[in-house]
Amino acid sequence: MSSASLSSSASRTLSKVLAGPPGETDEYQGRQLDPLQKELLLLAYNHGALKFGEFKLKSGRTSPFFFNAGMFGNGQAMELISKAYATEIVRSGVEYDVLFGPAYKGIPLVACTAMSLNRVYSQPAPFIYDRKEEKDHGEKGVLVGALNQLEPKLIPGTVDKYRPARVLLLDDVLTSGTALRGNMKLLRELQPDVEVAGICVLLDRQERISEDSNLSAAEQLEDAYNTKVFSVLNITDMLIFLDGLISSGDHLESRATLQKARNDILEYRRKYGVTDELPTDML
Repeated sequence: MSSASLSSSASRTLSKVLAGPPGETDEYQGRQLDPLQKELLLLAYNHGALKFGEFKLKSGRTSPFFFNAGMFGNGQAMELISKAYATEIVRSGVEYDVLFGPAYKGIPLVACTAMSLNRVYSQPAPFIYDRKEEKDHGEKGVLVGALNQLEPKLIPGTVDKYRPARVLLLDDVLTSGTALRGNMKLLRELQPDVEVAGICVLLDRQERISEDSNLSAAEQLEDAYNTKVFSVLNITDMLIFLDGLISSGDHLESRATLQKARNDILEYRRKYGVTDELPTDML
């Protein structure tokens, strides 16, 4: 989806944000956002899915920003999000047999992403999701969808050797990883032999698991489940986006608020973030 699908005023803002602030490339050591990431962040900001302020997290930390994918409540937003997920999945090179979207937010995410993978990349993308309450009539069980894809797969060139089914899990935000570990536990209880091929999240907050460790939640999940964790967006991307908004000139009434949000996120990152992923001149 191009910026032409946005309103004319949003498109003008997107064009300025795409240009970025002076010196952006130098400040972020060459790191830039692609147009899809920037359009997604602008949509999140305009829809209230990305908010700045003070927010208490389940971890007990007080965050200067909050990202809520549940605020994306229309087809335009879901088309953009699913395209972003699909692009990142293909870019990652992860091989999977079935996608898994944990209830509740993961259900529309996995369904729409499967459609984008099929439409844009010609991948059939079978998917499953879970119920919060097990159904004891009709289509019984906790898992729903392409359940046949969870069965072991015959290894090509053999007649009696099988490999586990590879599951790619989708979620919206990675903070401490608690919710994802719960999803992994559920999946392994229901299908003990499956392999977790990867975990793709919309936003990785890049936070350390504790104040006395520099291990991120993503790294802990990778170590614990021998898998790959990757994201469409991370906190550094958000800082680049904020710089673009501040310098665009289209948010003069909130420029001070945006600058404060940027400073607060930097301070939060110093305290809780995996600092080696942020350019040293920003710390």
